[in-house]
Amino acid sequence: MISTTYFVPYCRFPTPEPGHVDMLTSFPFSRFVKGQKSFILAFGVKGAEGDEWAFLYENVSIACMWRGDKLRVNNNSACVPMLKHKALDLRAFYGRFRPRPGAQSDTFLFVTKRSYLTVTVDYTQNGTSPEVEECNSKFHTECNFPQSTGEHKNIEPTVIRLVSCSIANSVGNDRHHLISLQIAKLINPKLQRN
Repeated sequence: MISTTYFVPYCRFPTPEPGHVDMLTSFPFSRFVKGQKSFILAFGVKGAEGDEWAFLYENVSIACMWRGDKLRVNNNSACVPMLKHKALDLRAFYGRFRPRPGAQSDTFLFVTKRSYLTVTVDYTQNGTSPEVEECNSKFHTECNFPQSTGEHKNIEPTVIRLVSCSIANSVGNDRHHLISLQIAKLINPKLQRN
């Protein structure tokens, strides 16, 4: 089991160097998804036109592997090709995962040649992850979120928070807008037409 703690000074996410993981794309790094039928994870790497390998491990097994934006290994139904965001010089993967039956948690490790990060998904808790709360408090921001009901009842609450508020309060740049839009499209496929 891999356990990693990330500290993002003042909740500011630096633009990564080419070939490095983009931390903002994956924030928050701990997710609480108790009772959810699916959850969305996103991982990004700097270099829209890069041809380097990237790997996503689910616990100790390879779930997905890419060369550039092309999916080369697909061991999970959530694996899809990466999207190229040329204006931001970023390749990103957005996948809808399902909880593993009987599991209490899963650790997802995203690796490039130059860097890596982990996202831990906890199936025994729900609510907002501590780093989102911490970032919101750094900016003295309070976000009120509706309960996950109606068409969003099976969507991870943290995703709604990401789209609605938390990163917007801490970043305020084009990367936030792009990530929010891609996650919103996963939540509501009708947005794909726009």
